[in-house]
Amino acid sequence: MAWTYRRRPSLEDPIHHKHKAAWVTYASMIEATKQSHWEEFLKSVDERTVWTAHWYVSGDPTDSGKARVPTLRVKQMDGTMQVQK
Repeated sequence: MAWTYRRRPSLEDPIHHKHKAAWVTYASMIEATKQSHWEEFLKSVDERTVWTAHWYVSGDPTDSGKARVPTLRVKQMDGTMQVQK
């Protein structure tokens, strides 16, 4: 929204609130669409696509596109940590 940029010195201008509302609406629509697409994909997983789904959810946690399930660690009575496999 170019008019928001032109009116940036005036923080009380209602255009800033409209811009933020539009941005929030857009962001929530993107997230809802991603969630819906992922759920539909998981419903359609079969023998051929199960490994594709596995590849999507496994991998390096540094890749922002992949989820990471943390390793389960159990604290023992003596204070040491045991890693569950």
